[in-house]
Amino acid sequence: MISTAINLRDAIDQYCASYPENSIRRDTLSEEDWEVLGEVKWFLEKLSMATKAIESSNSCIDIVIPVMEYILKQFETEKVKHTDQRIFGPMLNSGWSKLKKYYNLMDESHAYTAALVLNPRRKWQWIEKKWPESWVPDARRLVQRVWETEYKPVGSTMPSSPPRTTNDFWLDLDADDIAEAAHIDEYTRYCSAPPVFTDDAIAWWLEDTQQKMYPNLAHMALDYLSIPAMSAEPERLFSSCKITLSDRRNRMGPELVEALQCLKSWLEIKDQEAEIVGGILSHTETSQTGNS
Repeated sequence: MISTAINLRDAIDQYCASYPENSIRRDTLSEEDWEVLGEVKWFLEKLSMATKAIESSNSCIDIVIPVMEYILKQFETEKVKHTDQRIFGPMLNSGWSKLKKYYNLMDESHAYTAALVLNPRRKWQWIEKKWPESWVPDARRLVQRVWETEYKPVGSTMPSSPPRTTNDFWLDLDADDIAEAAHIDEYTRYCSAPPVFTDDAIAWWLEDTQQKMYPNLAHMALDYLSIPAMSAEPERLFSSCKITLSDRRNRMGPELVEALQCLKSWLEIKDQEAEIVGGILSHTETSQTGNS
C-alpha cells in the first residue's frame, strides 16, 4: 500500500486540496509524512529481498544467520539515522527489539551454526569476522561435540593420499607427514583448509573429491545443508496434498502419500533444472549462429 500511495502522491494531494481545509486536515499528509513513507518503503524493500532470499526453495539453513545479520545491520544503521524521528524512530526500535529476540533464540539450536560452518564458502572464518569474540568458543565446542558424538567413527583416521610415486624412497621420506595427517580427523582438516567460493554447497559436498576425503563429514554436511531455510516450501508441498488426496484416493496410507509428495517435489526440481539447461543451450546456439 505504501508503494501505491507514493506512486499516487499527486492525485492524493489534489484530492485533499479539493476539500475545505478543516474537513480532512487530520487526514492530509504533510511533506514530513511523505518523507517518512519514502523511508519506510525503502527499508521494507530491503526486508522483502531478505525474506525472498530465505524462502526460496533452493535456500538452505546456512543462509539464515547471514541474512539475520544483514537485517540487524539495516535496523541498527537506520536507528542511528532516525533517532529523533517521532514516527519512524519508534518503529525501528520496536522492530530491532523483536528481531534481536529471535536472533538470540537461534542459540537454542546448533543446526544454524553447524550448517554455516559446513558451507565451504564461509566456514569459521565468517563467524570469527562477524560475531563478538566471546561467542565463538562456545559455538566451536558445540559443533565439535556434534561431530564427535554423532558422525565421527570411533577410531577413524583420515584416508591417506595415494603415493606420488611407487619408489619406496619417497614413501620413507614422507612417512612422518603421512602418519601425522592420518591422526587429523576430517572435521579438523576441513576447518583448517581455506574457504572454497562455490555457489552450491550441496553440489560441492557431493563431488567425488569431498566424498573420498571427508566421507563422514560429508554425511554430516548433507544432513544439515538439506534443511530448508524457511518452512515456506515444505508448507507449499504440504498444501499440495489436497490435490493428491482427492475423494477417490482417501484411503491412501501416510507412507504412500509421503512418497508421492517427495516424487512431485523431485520432479519439479528436475523440470526446473531442465528448463535452465535448455535456456543455456538455446542461448549458446543462438550466439554460435550469430557468430557464424
